[in-house]
Amino acid sequence: MTVSLPMRLERLEVLRYGRFTDRILEFPESTPDFHLILGANEAGKSTVRAAIADLLFGIETRTAYAFTHDYDALRLGGIVAAGGRREYFQRLKRSRNPLRDAQGRPLGDDLLLPWLGELDRHSYERMFCLDHERLIRGGDEILTARDDLARLLFETSSGITGFGELRDALEQEAATLWAKRRAGDRAFYRAADALQEAERELKAATMRARDWAEIEGRMQSSQEALSAARRSSEALEVRRARLERIRRVAPELQKLRGAQAARAPLEGTPRLPRGARSELERAEREIAAADVRLVQAERAREDAARRIGDIVIDRSCLEWAPQIRALADERARTASFAGDIEKRLAELRVKVAAIHRIAGELGWPGDEGELGRMIPPQVIRAAIHELLQEHGALLEAAASAGQALAERREELVALDTQLGVLVPPAIPQALPTALAAAQALGDHGRQLDGARVRVEFEQRHLERLLGQLRPWEGSRGGLRALSLPLEAEALEQQAREGVLLARLETQREELGRAQRELAACEARARHLAGSKRLVTREALEAARRDRDALWQRIRDGSLLLVSGGAALEDAMSNADRLADERYAAANDLARLEHLEETLVELRQRVAGQERAASDLAGELGSLQAGWRARMDSSGLAACTIARFLDWRRVRDECLARDEALSVQESGLAQLREAGRNAATALRAALAAAGVEPGGTGDLESLVAQGANFIRNAESLEVRRTALLAQRQSVLAAIGAFDRRSSRPARSSGSGPIAGASR
Repeated sequence: MTVSLPMRLERLEVLRYGRFTDRILEFPESTPDFHLILGANEAGKSTVRAAIADLLFGIETRTAYAFTHDYDALRLGGIVAAGGRREYFQRLKRSRNPLRDAQGRPLGDDLLLPWLGELDRHSYERMFCLDHERLIRGGDEILTARDDLARLLFETSSGITGFGELRDALEQEAATLWAKRRAGDRAFYRAADALQEAERELKAATMRARDWAEIEGRMQSSQEALSAARRSSEALEVRRARLERIRRVAPELQKLRGAQAARAPLEGTPRLPRGARSELERAEREIAAADVRLVQAERAREDAARRIGDIVIDRSCLEWAPQIRALADERARTASFAGDIEKRLAELRVKVAAIHRIAGELGWPGDEGELGRMIPPQVIRAAIHELLQEHGALLEAAASAGQALAERREELVALDTQLGVLVPPAIPQALPTALAAAQALGDHGRQLDGARVRVEFEQRHLERLLGQLRPWEGSRGGLRALSLPLEAEALEQQAREGVLLARLETQREELGRAQRELAACEARARHLAGSKRLVTREALEAARRDRDALWQRIRDGSLLLVSGGAALEDAMSNADRLADERYAAANDLARLEHLEETLVELRQRVAGQERAASDLAGELGSLQAGWRARMDSSGLAACTIARFLDWRRVRDECLARDEALSVQESGLAQLREAGRNAATALRAALAAAGVEPGGTGDLESLVAQGANFIRNAESLEVRRTALLAQRQSVLAAIGAFDRRSSRPARSSGSGPIAGASR
């Protein structure tokens, strides 16, 4: 068996439950440790009672408190304490791990077992979670003692043990008090006999007319004072309604005054010139375009840094950089040495052959010694050598120039070929403009996603609020166009209905009292008339008229005395007897006459009060019918004033959300329109440039395609410009060579060689 600790609830957090959101109720310990929660109708007292039960035993599967928050969003929290131990926990509407701590971590399902013990929800609600229906049901169970709990509660509350035996004894005692069969030993019938005797004594001690008149006068004075008090109450109720309206608008008025006070220091603030908003929007667009370019440059920088980072550097090779450079220079200098040696040997053989040939032509001997003797003097050889060197240099220069000219001509042909192939596409004038306009929109896809998220959020919020407006059903436009009473009119209607209801209730109470007085007076009159044979004035006058009529007939001769004497004697005796009886019962007759007068007054008063109650009921019904007609015409059938005030506040919030939704939808439409216009302009510009839009065809792909096209065209144009400059340089070199080739050769007919030849 689990023993529970004496527990107290220190805090109740109604986080998302019923109509409450993030509502916290503190129950600090005090002396006496008793907390009373007061509130008007529909303030949430029953919600708090149900929240405590759901916090301790779990939120019910089909709870009735999920009308503001969804089932999965319901959340309660609280702090329980017992024996110096405190525990904070939250309860969610979950099938698994419903108990959580403040950070949302699951707690064990047996967390509350030390506090609750074996107490279940049914027992808790019967013992601690009482409402009107449960009190009535529990009272019936206690009285009938149908189960052990009811008997235990009765014995505990009354201090009586042996309830069953006591109940049986009481039933036996009740049988001795009264039963359907009359018996002299039963107390009821003895008391009934005593009552009859007391009634007989009461008849003898009935109030006198003078006392009755005095009491009636005092009652009339009291009624006049009561009427004056009611009129004063109605005036105070009207004043209360007026003050209530003032109290309702006081916070809004305070906000208005606060806003006016906050605006006062801003009176001297200079006004922005006309067009400042458009200038700000233009600057924002330029900033957005600059941000786009900045992002592109940043991406290019990151790409270059990534490529640089991919290069693998051999540090050991860098240490030999000076030696490598020196060897490279040496290699460049000696690269042609082997070829030069072979060339010089070939030249030597050619020259030897040429010497022998020339010697043969000169008739000189072929022997080298003879040839040596035949060699001209040093001066001649020097001149010949000089001429030969000059001739060789000229031949080499001519060969080099010819080779360079051929290379230049080949280069010129290659440049012409490249220029013929390298034709940059023409950039339409509209393409840069359309591209700049599209780039000025920034990250259009992300902006569209954000705008759609905001629109969907506002739509969900508005749909939830529209769901709270039931039974009214209609569109957003119909809600805005709906003609509704003002809040002040509804409050005035409520105050008037309250006043009329109070007056009608009071009038009905007065009518009930008057009807009871009339019934009591009629009962007294019937009792007085039935207890004694009282002769009324009408009966006495009727008997006298009968007597006088018989006597008149006898005097007229229409009736003989012999035949009508006995009847006349009986009529005279009857009239005299009635007169004697009336005289003997003069006091009773006076009382009866006074009662009859009182009955007339009471009937008139009852009739007047019935008319007044009917008039008040008609006025109240007409007022309520007018309100119902206004509600029916607005689609709010059977909507009370209190419900209408809440409904109107929800409707005002709906209108505010509708305006916010319209703003978000307008912004989304503008973004879409701007995107469509930019995409259309880019698509047309690309088509004019002969580019077929590819990819997904959205704005981002079109922007990338347009930027690539312009970048490639500009790159081709730069390359073509460089090739044209290179072609001009080649043409200039070819022209210079042609000019040098056209100069006349220098004459060699003078000098030592000429003298030697001579």
